[in-house]
Amino acid sequence: MTKFLTSTAAAACLFALAACGGGAGSGGGASPTPVSAPTKSSSTADMIAFAEDGGTSEAITATPSSTGPGPITRTTRSVTVDGKVTTVMTDATSEGVVGIVELTKDGVATYRFNDDAAIVTGAASGRYAGRTNATYRLDNGSSEVSGDGSFNLVLDTGTGEANYGLTVYADDGSSSVEAYGAAAYANGRFDETNDGVILRDENGTVIRTNEELTIDGAIIGSDAVNAAAGTIVGETGTGFMIDGVFMAGQAPK
Repeated sequence: MTKFLTSTAAAACLFALAACGGGAGSGGGASPTPVSAPTKSSSTADMIAFAEDGGTSEAITATPSSTGPGPITRTTRSVTVDGKVTTVMTDATSEGVVGIVELTKDGVATYRFNDDAAIVTGAASGRYAGRTNATYRLDNGSSEVSGDGSFNLVLDTGTGEANYGLTVYADDGSSSVEAYGAAAYANGRFDETNDGVILRDENGTVIRTNEELTIDGAIIGSDAVNAAAGTIVGETGTGFMIDGVFMAGQAPK
């Protein structure tokens, strides 16, 4: 699917950050024996511990289609129990602070922010470039699809704004979701409900431009090494639904 972006200056500025990024897959090592987490535990801490105990790690970059190492470490581990595969994926800063967790059981992915991650309340203004992972549905007549894409953010602590742009492209190439906005920022956290979400078909043609989603994020890590991480959620009367996460590392100045 051709991946289209809006022509606004804000979107161009945000997605220019992705030029310095690179790509990665999300493979992982399989556990040789069944374990209690994540097949029996719903604890985020247990999910993280499971992934870190023998998982496969790689440096991921700002966009799925570019190459080269990036500022975020992605760790993936799978286990098969009674013929069913369960996979945990985590994204962390280079100092090991996990921001988001994706759990896939029986082919269904769920997403969560790590509430135990240290929040950086004194972060400096700057740019962040990273990735989204999400499951979404275009409308009541559509099936749910999973995908990934880009998340870019420009943080201005002086104005209290976190300007962002995000995309999610379906893995099967059938459609995409885009959103651009200015989230309110204070004390290390930012959030916004965006009612101008853009949906596109497999050719990049706009389907609708008035769907709604909410991003809820934070600057996590340490003063020296931090990242923007959070959740993407939305559900409207048309049947549009999205559930996902994002994590973006500090971009070069």
